[in-house]
Amino acid sequence: MSVNLNNLSLKETRRLATGESDYLLPMLESEKFIFQQGYVRHAALLKWLNNHQCDKRLLDEPQQAICLPMAQFICLHAVCQKFKPELDTLPQIRQYMSKTFPFKNLMNDWWQRGKMIVYLEFFGLNSWSVLAKTHTKQPGEIHLLEGSLGDCHISIQELFDFIHQVNAINNYPGSLYNTGEQLYLKLKNDPGFAQLLLQEMPRIIKDEVLRQLLPGILRGLINENDTLFHEHLKSLFGAYDADHAPELLIALTVACPGDHNCRKLLIDTLQTYHSQERISTATYIQALNVGKFNDAEIRQELTAMAEQEQTAEVATQLLSYLQANLTEHEQAWFKRIATALIVRPEEQLVGMLQLLLNLLTEYNLPLIYELM
Repeated sequence: MSVNLNNLSLKETRRLATGESDYLLPMLESEKFIFQQGYVRHAALLKWLNNHQCDKRLLDEPQQAICLPMAQFICLHAVCQKFKPELDTLPQIRQYMSKTFPFKNLMNDWWQRGKMIVYLEFFGLNSWSVLAKTHTKQPGEIHLLEGSLGDCHISIQELFDFIHQVNAINNYPGSLYNTGEQLYLKLKNDPGFAQLLLQEMPRIIKDEVLRQLLPGILRGLINENDTLFHEHLKSLFGAYDADHAPELLIALTVACPGDHNCRKLLIDTLQTYHSQERISTATYIQALNVGKFNDAEIRQELTAMAEQEQTAEVATQLLSYLQANLTEHEQAWFKRIATALIVRPEEQLVGMLQLLLNLLTEYNLPLIYELM
C-alpha cells in the first residue's frame, strides 16, 4: 500500500516541530520555497529535518527536496503555535489563509489551503464536521472542505449532505469533480470508510446527485485490484444495469485496472451493451476514450461510424476521441475521421472543430490546410 504522505507528514510534524516555533519561523522565512514536482527545496528546513532524523520517505535526498505536505504542515504548525489565530469558522479560515498566513505561496489554491482543516483536526483544535456547518456558500469555503475531505473524519451522512450542498451551490456540469477526486483519495487511504460506503451503494445509485460521484467512488473501492474490479462489475450489473448502464459503464471504465484481463472484460461488456442498444453510440465512444482503447479494431470501427450519418452527440464524442489521440495525426484513420467531421453543419460542433485545428498546429500543418 502506498504511503499517505499527509498523514505521515502530520505525525512527523507533531514529533519534530512541537514547541519549536520560535526557532522554526525565522528559519522558514529566511529563504524562499522552490517548487519541484510535488516537492519543495528549502536548504535550511532540509538540514533541520535531517538533523532531527525525519522519516526519509518525506525527503528526496538526491534532489535535496522535501515533500510538499511536510513543508506545508511544518509551516502551519509553526504559525499556529506562535500566533494562535482564531480559526473557529470557515469564514475565519478563508480570511486568514488568503490574507494573513505568511506562507501563502506554499498553498496557492483553496484545495491546498484545505490542509489547514486537516491540521486543525489532527491536533484536536477543530474538526471537519464542525467547520462544515459554518460555511456561507462562498466558493473558497467549499473548496476548503473539499481539499480536506480525504484526510478528515466524516460520517457517510455528512458526506452525502455535503455532496448535495456542493451540487446545489454550483449546479453546473463537472461541479463535483474536485469532490470526487478527494473522495477517491479518502477511499484509497481509509479501508474502513470504503467498506461503509460500499454498503450504501444502492442509495448512491438511486440518487441522481450521488451517482455523479460513481467514477471516483468505484476507483477508490477497486483501487487497482483486479479481483475487486471483476466483483464490482458482476454485482453492479446484476442489480442496476437496467436503469443505469451508461453511468455504471463510464464509472467502471474510469476505475478499470491496467490488467489485460480486466480491460478485455470491460471492452467485451461495452461492445455487448452497444450492440444490444443498451447504451448509446455516444456513451460507447465516450467510454472508449476514457478507457484509452485505441487498437486497430477500435479505430476501424470509429472510422466507419464517422463516415456514416451520425447525431451531433456522436460527432462530439468522435471529436473528443481525436483530441485525445493527437499524436496519431499522421495515421489514415485520424485523417478519415477528421475529414468526415469537418463538413458537419451543426453550430454546436464549431467550437470543438476549431479547437481540434488549433491543437493540430503543433503537429500537422499540411493536414490543417487540407481540412480547411
